[in-house]
Amino acid sequence: MVLAWVFAPPALSTTRPKPVQRRHPQPPCQQATGQLPARARRSAARFALIPILLVAGCGPLNFVPSPYTPQHVELIYSAQEHITVVRWRVDAAAPVDQTHFELLDSSGRYSPIDFSQSVFAGGVIPCTDGAGSCAQYVVRGNYSVGRGVRPVQAVHDVYGVLPGGVAATESVPKTISFKSFFHSGNDMVTLNITDVVAEQRPYKFPRPFERAMWATAGLCVSDVAPADVSFSPLDATSGFAPPQPLTPEGTYCVGTRPVPADQGDSALIETRIATVPEVVTGTKTLIPTVERSPVIYQIILDLEIPVPDRCTEAVQKIEDLVQRYMGDTGVAVHKLPTINLSGDPSSPCAQTSERILKSVEVAQSMKQLITTLPEVHQQIHLMYFNNLDAPLPSALRNSFEDVFNAFAVSPPGYEVKLFSWLFSPLSAAVLTTP
Repeated sequence: MVLAWVFAPPALSTTRPKPVQRRHPQPPCQQATGQLPARARRSAARFALIPILLVAGCGPLNFVPSPYTPQHVELIYSAQEHITVVRWRVDAAAPVDQTHFELLDSSGRYSPIDFSQSVFAGGVIPCTDGAGSCAQYVVRGNYSVGRGVRPVQAVHDVYGVLPGGVAATESVPKTISFKSFFHSGNDMVTLNITDVVAEQRPYKFPRPFERAMWATAGLCVSDVAPADVSFSPLDATSGFAPPQPLTPEGTYCVGTRPVPADQGDSALIETRIATVPEVVTGTKTLIPTVERSPVIYQIILDLEIPVPDRCTEAVQKIEDLVQRYMGDTGVAVHKLPTINLSGDPSSPCAQTSERILKSVEVAQSMKQLITTLPEVHQQIHLMYFNNLDAPLPSALRNSFEDVFNAFAVSPPGYEVKLFSWLFSPLSAAVLTTP
């Protein structure tokens, strides 16, 4: 290595200098005209001396690293893969002729680095930022050194040993992650892998991967694939055809792992994917079923009219009016026999406290009529007429409730709705105990 420097003599003076008492018989500047001190000679193995200009008298000598000196040394431990990535760069262009590199081992000695023994892709290549060469070497386990230790050194055929820089250490939880998905049509599956070991600017050392896929009904959380699953190389397109036929559920686990050069174990990572819904364009004509539901009604009379003629007139008028308006519905109308709760044939409009609705007979007659009609959806209307402003007896109220309970569930094969219409004063409508 060539060392160069400049020594500038002191400026001339017209006055005679005064004598000065010196402890050292020779000024320090004069060392530059002879050989370097011993400490400087040891440093010369690692550094090249650049020319400098001393303005007056003596000045500092500036050193820069040799083009073959390992710089920016990094030790990156991956907890996910249990490997350590050793990286460094030099200023010289790849492949850095006449130079080999050595790594500090556990015994404290430097051993030559054989890049073919790197667990994953390693070597010396041009840096992706266009400046110098980048080197990578991957070892298994957590390789670490003490504070201030220089784990990598270069050995040049001419300049000898060139110690590298102090290592910057880092521990990261993950170095591999990926996303996977089905393509439209479900005929291809794609893996998009993010790999810090393979590519982290300015280092680029691609490593091969293999993949597998298996059906699942749950999550993909295991770091081990099922025993019957086989792995295949993942090509440069990062895509592959899924196994056929696809399962009806359409959910799968996709697993991938890097392929190590030493044929040892590697970390398996998994993710869950699902098939893409298949959408087709088509036209379908739907003609809905139209059903005209019939109307069934029954009149229940509970009148208090002392005058017989007026009683008969009121009953007839109720029958006529209901029949007229129910006949205007536009559907088939079926009338059940009128029920008179008050009095007897000689006095049909005289209420008694013992009157009740025979709920079992009423419900049975309704169901018999329903089953004779072809329509599935039917409705029944109970029309209760009472002209007396008085509460209903509890027995009568209970008998009405029994009829409605009988239709809480429709007869098999039918959907029946039961409606009640109370034509009465308010007191007869409320359900309070008289």
